[in-house]
Amino acid sequence: MEWRVGRGWTPAELAARLGKLATLERNFTPSATMTPEEGWNQVMSQSQLGTEAPGPEVEAGPFTDLVHALSTFLYSDPRIVEVHSPEGPLEGRRMLLELKSVGLHILVPILVAQVRNELTAKERLFGLCFDTLHGHVEAGREWFLLRKDLASGELRFSIRAAWRLGQFPNAWTKLGFRMLGKRYQRAWHHLAHVRLREHLHSSSAGVESSKTPVQFWATRARRVQGAAGLEKERELDAIENFVVGDADGRGGGDEERSTPRTARTGKGEAEEDFALADRLGGTRPP
Repeated sequence: MEWRVGRGWTPAELAARLGKLATLERNFTPSATMTPEEGWNQVMSQSQLGTEAPGPEVEAGPFTDLVHALSTFLYSDPRIVEVHSPEGPLEGRRMLLELKSVGLHILVPILVAQVRNELTAKERLFGLCFDTLHGHVEAGREWFLLRKDLASGELRFSIRAAWRLGQFPNAWTKLGFRMLGKRYQRAWHHLAHVRLREHLHSSSAGVESSKTPVQFWATRARRVQGAAGLEKERELDAIENFVVGDADGRGGGDEERSTPRTARTGKGEAEEDFALADRLGGTRPP
């Protein structure tokens, strides 16, 4: 991990650092659940991107265009997280993420651990799984899943993550992450959906992008506190017992849950969630 204030890295510097990623291992041990009871924070966002004609995707159609956008990381707003990726096969690719916040740039390594590319009787699915490597400020797994309902033609996108704190270069960057990380996380999630919607609208003639709100949930890890047992530490809009960290992104056996099991939401909290995204140029959902 490296960090700089006020500037990032040149293409030559990034190429040299990408060349050193081959020997890095994961900074966590994947498990079948990765739940709050096991000490994992969980985050999920989802939205409807738009609708295309029912049935399997067509060549150069909206779904295949979104697959390309996902595979080239166009969803990630480079003002918050810039992806530096080498050429080569997608699955097994090691990359660098440049995290940006109030002038601070942090370079962290990740692995594309798995690619899902599936067709069933009900849906077409494409997904990517990122695992963090040693030197990342977080430890954990994140799934990016694009789905098409074959009966309706509805296109949906979801992001699921299970994470813990990883490695930080010093105490003040860790403190800054604790203070600002949640707000930037929510803004980045929101903008990822907005960017894919805008990409779909601009690249696929005749396809209307959705204007429905982006849904966001988060659950903090639980900890044992003496005889009192498990204590829940929740973020705004938290949900309970939401499993996102399984090996193939299926959410503990369910293909996808469209609503949280238990949610606490408030209009003021929702406004707060998207305030930073608005300032970065995002579009607030209606």
